[in-house]
Amino acid sequence: MLLAAVVRAGNNLNKIARAMNSDHKAGSDIDLIAVRTLLLALDRQPAEIVVEHSR
Repeated sequence: MLLAAVVRAGNNLNKIARAMNSDHKAGSDIDLIAVRTLLLALDRQPAEIVVEHSR
């Protein structure tokens, strides 16, 4: 269970990176506010994972 939660967090980070790379290659502006929001949510995931699995 813990490993699966860590893998999900890593997958989320990969999704963000792919989306940013796609936008950059397409010449689109990158929505830095949206990226920051996603990264902040991702930053909280390790703490949530530890709390969830320490019960």
